[in-house]
Order: sequence, then structure tokens, then C-alpha cells
Amino acid sequence: MSRMTIFGAKESRCGMRLFCEFRSHCGMTDETAMSNWMKIRKVPGRWQIGGFFLWLGLILSGIVSASDEITLSARLDRTEVPLNREVTMEVEIRWQGAADAIQILTPDPPRITNLNLIATASENRVEARGEEMITIREYRFTFQPQALGMAYVDEIRLRYKDRDNQEHVLETPRLQVKVVDPVPEPRKSFVSPIAILATVLIVAGSLGAISWREYSEKKRARELAQKQEKSLEEIYHERLKESVDLASDDLPQQYAALSHLLRAYIRARLKLEDQIGTTEEMLQALERAETPLDTRSQVQEIFQACDVVKFSGASADPNQLARLYGMAEQIIVRGSIVGSHSETPQRET
Repeated sequence: MSRMTIFGAKESRCGMRLFCEFRSHCGMTDETAMSNWMKIRKVPGRWQIGGFFLWLGLILSGIVSASDEITLSARLDRTEVPLNREVTMEVEIRWQGAADAIQILTPDPPRITNLNLIATASENRVEARGEEMITIREYRFTFQPQALGMAYVDEIRLRYKDRDNQEHVLETPRLQVKVVDPVPEPRKSFVSPIAILATVLIVAGSLGAISWREYSEKKRARELAQKQEKSLEEIYHERLKESVDLASDDLPQQYAALSHLLRAYIRARLKLEDQIGTTEEMLQALERAETPLDTRSQVQEIFQACDVVKFSGASADPNQLARLYGMAEQIIVRGSIVGSHSETPQRET
């Protein structure tokens, strides 16, 4: 059945256009859209308009609910920008859950008017709200104005797939900024060579008068610092920064190094035997030590992600590695592996 047969020869092109645009926006096939339309046409004529808009509202409510788990926002860092300065747009995508819970397609640079795109950047981070995890992804676009007047950044369309592999679309509003007269550039003040020489001599004389005392104080401070003991957390924090390289191309090796170091820290912190090393043994030891639940959950997530890369050969994700590294660093720095019956941490040299 053709679309023209659905609408009939006497129906307007406006209805045909509405049908096509709605079918495309809802992601329906022609067959599905035709079936729903034919159900409406079976209703008596005086009820067809109300039935159509009721059907339209129900479908749109489904679209909105599907997008409730992720939010998209965009803003400019200023409402007015001088012609010789820059303006930055920040696009933030936020959802509840882990970073891999939603598959996001990287948005294309926005269409712009009276602006030049000069730089882009992105950032991922995770926030904790009680026992919930909020993942945030930010994109930054930096623009340079072209001429005085109004400048515009058109809508950005974000496509993503949810946990059910259903594709959705979110859209930012169109933004505008006013380009105003350029501001004066800082002037370089002229300083005569004589003034420079005099300043250097004064500074050198002052430093020479106190240089020996400062040297002695710094030397004593270094000696004192070397004698001070380091805590277990300080030692393993330094080892973490030395053994895990987030910029390395060998991501599986970095996953393995992260897992190995965190296991060693837990064994040292809880005074466990060396043969205790599996993920299940580690989690049981943490539970016996009455380690807080949120810390145990983070440790479990780190170990399981590293085990998947190690044993299943799954592809390593640099964004996931950076997030796991941050979680491990916070666990160590804060000394989170502490139960209600744990002893005071020993200090090592």
C-alpha cells in the first residue's frame, strides 16, 4: 500500500508531510506507520482528528520517557564577546550508571554563524551520589568571532543507544552571543636597560645577604623530610603513579599493573598472606574487615574490569582505564580500606 493510498487523493500535502516527518522522528518503518494510520482511519470521521492526536501524544510520551535516563545541556561562557577575544561552548551529557551503560555517538561540530571554530576538547568524569554513580561527558568548542553583530551556534543533535540497544536523539537549543567592539590589548611598557640593571643589582644584593641562611634552612628541611616516615598510603600512591601510565599504547599491560598494585595494597593494608590474591578472596577479606560497602563495590568493579581484559581478551578502553585509575587512587589516598576493627596503619620507610 502506498503512502498516497493511505491519505487518499483528496487529503492535503500537509498531512502527507506530517505523516512522513513523524514516521522519521519516531524511527518507524513504513509498514508500522501505515498500520497505525489505518487503525485511526477506521474510527468515524468526527473522531479521527482526536484519535490521531491521542495516538501522537502516546507515542511522544514514549519518546520522552526513553530519554529520561540521559540529559543533554549546552551553554556559552558569556553573552557578549569582544571581537578580539574567544567564546567557549560547553556541551554536557549526563546519565546514571557506568560509562559503558550507554553508547554515545560523538556529536559533530555545530554549524555556526559569524564564528570560527579554533579548538575542541572533551572530558569524562564520574560523580557519586550516595550509592548511585553519575557519569558525565563534556565537550568544549572554542570559537573566534568574525565580525561585529550577533553570532549563532546552531542546534547539536546527539544520538545514543540505551541499555536495550534502542537509538534515541537529544538536541540542544540554538545559542547566540553578541560580538562587540574589540578591547585594547595590554601594552608593553618600556623599561630602560639602566632600570633593569639597577633592579638586578638590588635583587642580587638582597639575595646575597640571606642566601647562606636560606641554604642552611633548606638543607635542614631536606634532611628532616628524608628522615620522616611515609605512610602505607603515600608509598602505594607513589607506586601507582610510577607503575600505571595512562598515556601508554599498551593498555592491557596498564590494566594488569593497576590490578596488581591494588591487590598488593589491600594485602599490606589488611596484613593478608601472599597467596590471597584472587578477586573473590580479596572481596571476602574486605568484607571480614568491615570495609565500607561503597569501597568494596569500587574494588570489585576495578578487579572485574581488569579480569575481563586479562582473561577474555576484550578490547581495552582508555576512558575506562582512566576512570578505574581515579577510583583506585581515591581508595589509596583516602585510606578507604579501613574496617571498624582495623588497626592503625603502620608507617614504612
